[in-house]
Amino acid sequence: MIVRNVYIRIAANLLSAAINFIPFILIIRIFGADTWGNIIYYYSIAGIFSIFSDLGFSTAYNKFIAAEDRPKDIFAFVIIKIILILIYVAAFAAWYFLKFKSGSTDYSLLMAVFGVVLLELIAQFFTATMIGKRDFFYLSVVEVISSLGFFVYIVYICFWSRNIYLLAASKAVVPLLSIVGGCFYFKKKGLCGFFVPGREVFKKYMIYSLPISFSSICERLMSYLGNLALGGLLGVREVGLYQMALKCYAFVDRLIKPVTSTIFTEIVHRINNTAEFFHKQFRDLVEMLNFFGGLIILLMIFASRPVVQILFGEENIRAAFILQVSALSVLGRLFWRPYSNVVFAIEKHKLICFLEPLTIAVVIICYYLLIPLKVGESFYLGAAALPITEFITWVLPAGFLRILILKKQYGDIHIQRIILKIWLPLAIAGSLAFLNRSIFMLPLAVFVFLVIEYFLGIITIKRLRVLLVPFEQILGS
Repeated sequence: MIVRNVYIRIAANLLSAAINFIPFILIIRIFGADTWGNIIYYYSIAGIFSIFSDLGFSTAYNKFIAAEDRPKDIFAFVIIKIILILIYVAAFAAWYFLKFKSGSTDYSLLMAVFGVVLLELIAQFFTATMIGKRDFFYLSVVEVISSLGFFVYIVYICFWSRNIYLLAASKAVVPLLSIVGGCFYFKKKGLCGFFVPGREVFKKYMIYSLPISFSSICERLMSYLGNLALGGLLGVREVGLYQMALKCYAFVDRLIKPVTSTIFTEIVHRINNTAEFFHKQFRDLVEMLNFFGGLIILLMIFASRPVVQILFGEENIRAAFILQVSALSVLGRLFWRPYSNVVFAIEKHKLICFLEPLTIAVVIICYYLLIPLKVGESFYLGAAALPITEFITWVLPAGFLRILILKKQYGDIHIQRIILKIWLPLAIAGSLAFLNRSIFMLPLAVFVFLVIEYFLGIITIKRLRVLLVPFEQILGS
């Protein structure tokens, strides 16, 4: 079941990413990195006020409906979500009317992106419901249709309208269609009735969510802080260049995130048998995730430059360097995200939350020191500091605490096995970049990596058969 759900999510994510990627190329080619960077900078201004729009309730919601699927849990989350969205609107409105006036601020653009962020917050409720109820097929259909709608909209903007404000509103297409699809989903599943949650339901949400609320605030804060720091220190063009690298990286992350999000949902269902599940199926999934991620990292190291040249043009070649450094983010997420999900599933996440202030401090220090860092006259780190910082925050300080928690819960958590059998061979193959970083070295690097993994027993016929079973079932049905 896990592997099949993973396949569905990966296939849908790849299709959605491919559909979304083409419009982004058109945006950069026609409007340029400066224009798109400016729009994203405004998004970060509007989005920074949404840091209180979740407070960990979405994580609690996913857990509760995955484990019990009670209508009262759903309706209680609706009420909570409405309150949090109203808090966001009030915070933004207060800032908008009380802030100092700046002649350089485009208030029409700011209001446009505010509306988009508002739609995104509403859409999160519907997607969270589908994930929690494990209806990954319907969620995938909604994502693909939304991506197609976004594609059509961007083609119109780029070739006919070329209006910057309509371009800024393009991010509204996906959440808007997700809301429409979510409404149909609720009607289909009979979830549109009125249910009185009761005080005990809200109390359950509070007990689970409040300990991780600060963690949720910090996570949303960091997602916008990077763009604001880049725009403030180096200008909006650097934000645009970072978005190019981030778009390529997001395509890669769409391969990784469905695996880890599906693992989290399945762990909730197997919570009474977690120890056995952790030491067998979960361990194998993490190993294979890191193995395939290693191939992705090699691709990012050796193919970034030609990819950026072909897609975005020679004038934006700096994005290739940022993308190569982003391989560190992939490495961090490959390993830590599944284990982080396990910590949440066994409800030990409260211990991690106490480290969030330290994590924020690490992020601010890294941004302040690394973004403006220059070596010589021409080289500067700039946006490449963001993936470096992300890797650091995956490891320090929360990473070590996750290790201690899981070691106490399960004993062996197989860290040394993954480092020795996957990360070390990856480092050996990646070191070929010091000889030549061109795409022509990619086949040799992949060959070296595969040979080492074969002799270490990571790639076996048995494991490949397990991965191929869902395809055989689909083709045979």
